Amino acid sequence: MVAACGVARSQLTSMDPPPGARFPGVELAVDDLTERPVLLANGRFLTQETTGVQRHGLEVCRQLMASGEVDLRILTPRGSFEVPEDLRGRTERSGRMGGYLWEQSTLALKARSAGATLYSPANLGPLATRDQLLTIHDVYALSHPEWFTSRVHRWYRFAWPRLAKRVRAVLTVSEYSKRQICERLNVPESRVHVVYNGVNDRMCRQSDEEVIRVRDRYDLPERFLLTVGSLEPRKNLLGLRAAWKSIPKNRRLPLVMTGVAGASGVFRSAGLDGIEDGEGIQFTGFVADADLPALYSAATALVHVALDEGFGLPPLEAACCETPVVVASHSALHEIMGGYAIGSDAHDAASIAEALTRVVDSPPPVETRRNWAHELRGRYSWPAVARRVLDVHRRTR
Repeated sequence: MVAACGVARSQLTSMDPPPGARFPGVELAVDDLTERPVLLANGRFLTQETTGVQRHGLEVCRQLMASGEVDLRILTPRGSFEVPEDLRGRTERSGRMGGYLWEQSTLALKARSAGATLYSPANLGPLATRDQLLTIHDVYALSHPEWFTSRVHRWYRFAWPRLAKRVRAVLTVSEYSKRQICERLNVPESRVHVVYNGVNDRMCRQSDEEVIRVRDRYDLPERFLLTVGSLEPRKNLLGLRAAWKSIPKNRRLPLVMTGVAGASGVFRSAGLDGIEDGEGIQFTGFVADADLPALYSAATALVHVALDEGFGLPPLEAACCETPVVVASHSALHEIMGGYAIGSDAHDAASIAEALTRVVDSPPPVETRRNWAHELRGRYSWPAVARRVLDVHRRTR
């Protein structure tokens, strides 16, 4: 059996929902007959590979539906992508285009005709829609254009400053990202609201049976260091590899890298093509969400030494599974993980190597990690995130 993982909900408060218009053209189920304000969600994130940004959108939409305080409707382009079963009854596919063009045209027209607030949880939204809550997770496309294709850099450089000034409110996932947004996009602090990410109930220490199942499925060694995330330049995987290789062979554990390359039209190459599995580094490729808790539980430690980070879900999730964590001691990683992880300098291979050696030789005690997991699950929960989104929605009308 999987260990029970309770989520503290004492911080959640009730609120009176503001009045809103019904969503036109969609047949209502019986449970929709009670008048509630409508909130439209920009569902373009459902067409993309699931990383932290998409996970945020998915989990917040689920919690907004569960809250019962809004009539949530998710709008997406047409296409062959999979919509999670629990969201299908609230999802409408429309238009003949996809991507940016769908977002700027079809979605904008739908939002205007509905007369309801649009919630865009994944960095971009239609420029024509003023009544919009826009979540910008980070501004790396501006601060680090070398990590992105020139086309993406140019689009964000055009769209973000205009969106940030037009939409009703900008949301972001950390105080660190808020400072970056205010500085790079010249937005007053009063218009940017911090809405942290969360962890769901299943992110907890898994049973031995589950760990064995996942270890067998991905052919994992008994002890290993783990990285989780898209294979893109910002994640500093080449720097991690250099630090790992500097550790004497008889003292270093295998390094397991999960994830797939970032979208080719968005990110530049992470430069991992020359790395061979035989040198002690193993690539698993994509790992299903259902396997992540057991994967975290199987790892000796999780390593996340990104060059910059707006939040960093994998370290938080791993810590909630009671796995020791090594992070870079800067950006939002310090803000989110604080004393719950071993820190290192992402730009210094010796510092990373020292942290890797320390986490293997002297990991935090099991009881300490268990207490940390309990504290973190209470601090970062998806129901609390959704409540915060609704609070911003109410206060900025």
